[in-house]
Amino acid sequence: MSRGGEEGCRGTKENGYPSGLIHKHSCPTRRRQEVDDRRPKTTLTLPYIKGLSEAVRRILTPLDVKVVFRPLNTLRKMLIHLKDPVPSDQRKGIVYSIPCDGCPKVYIGQTGRSLKHRLAEHRCALKNGDVAASALAEHTLATGHPVALTKAEVIDHHLYQLTLGIYSYCNRLHY
Repeated sequence: MSRGGEEGCRGTKENGYPSGLIHKHSCPTRRRQEVDDRRPKTTLTLPYIKGLSEAVRRILTPLDVKVVFRPLNTLRKMLIHLKDPVPSDQRKGIVYSIPCDGCPKVYIGQTGRSLKHRLAEHRCALKNGDVAASALAEHTLATGHPVALTKAEVIDHHLYQLTLGIYSYCNRLHY
C-alpha cells in the first residue's frame, strides 16, 4: 500500500470505520475474478412446476446453466383482461361433442369455425342425407337414431390438429 493510502487508512480508522471495511476497499483482491469465473455461462428462465423444477435445476447446474423459475400465474395475468371473453359457442377453432339420443355414442368433432356454424352444417347434412359432409349424418342414416344437436358442447379450444386425436383416443368414443 502506498504512503498516501496508509494515511487514508489511518484517517478512516480514527473516524471510527471498521478495519475489515477499510481493508476490503483498500486492498486489491482476486476474489471478484474468482467469483466471475464460477458464474454460470447461461441462464434459463422456466415456469415453476413443483417436483419437476427442482429436478431440472439439479440436472442443469453441473452443466454450468443457471436455472431461474417464474410463477405460472401472476397477479397481472389474473387481474388484467383487456378484452371481454368470447362465448365458447362463438369461438373459432374448437373441439366439440354431440351425443346420440338413441345410443351411448358421442360424436367428437373439430372445426376452425364456430360451433354455431358447424351445427348448421350438420343440420343441413342430416336434412339432405349427405353422409360425405358429416359422419353424424352417416350414423343417423345407418341406425335411425336421432342426434341431440341442442346438447352439443365445446370440449376445448384447439390450435393444432393433434387435439382431436388426443380427445378421441383418451376421453370418448369417436365414430
